[in-house]
Amino acid sequence: MKRLILIVSFVFSGALVFAHEGNEHVRGVVTKVSPQAITVETTGKKTTTLTITAKTTFQLAGKAATLADLKVGDRVVVDVPQKSSDALLVQIGTSLAAAPAKKLDIAFASSPKPTKTGDNTFEVIVKDAAGTPVTGADVSVLLFMPAMPAMKMAEMRNEVKLKHVGAGKYTGTGQVMMKGIWTVTVSVKENGAEVGQKKLTLTAN
Repeated sequence: MKRLILIVSFVFSGALVFAHEGNEHVRGVVTKVSPQAITVETTGKKTTTLTITAKTTFQLAGKAATLADLKVGDRVVVDVPQKSSDALLVQIGTSLAAAPAKKLDIAFASSPKPTKTGDNTFEVIVKDAAGTPVTGADVSVLLFMPAMPAMKMAEMRNEVKLKHVGAGKYTGTGQVMMKGIWTVTVSVKENGAEVGQKKLTLTAN
């Protein structure tokens, strides 16, 4: 009987090891988070979306964490069963947003002038501390207007990704959704990490 118990125990333990080793690991940077799923950008700029289930667990610095601890820009290692897109264990690493920023000269302009509601063209010129144009970066412009409960208006935001056209100049067309004062955040990223940022306000007529 003891021998039978030992054999069963060995088989059961082996199954656990096999199940653990059968998991795949998705490594990369979080680009989107929702209660239902997370999107991870892996090497080669490829993205994969993993489903959050009741079985999903989170770890931060070796300790138990929650989905609320996960932010866009975090490095993660996610255990995923083979032939599945469910996230079993999400190990949260160092946030890329915490990477030290470079000393960049970021100039922002929009046209037409004054800014109007509807489509506008945004232009950003990025140079380093030595005045050398920064090329090959990921530059975006985030337009934000806070909620106005008295007017029963929810907050509004619109992110516009710009395209490099040469000599450190990035341009793109984005929509300003209504008149008023908008907060503008220009973000410059390299390899998924933010290396520079500039905040300003924009008044749309």
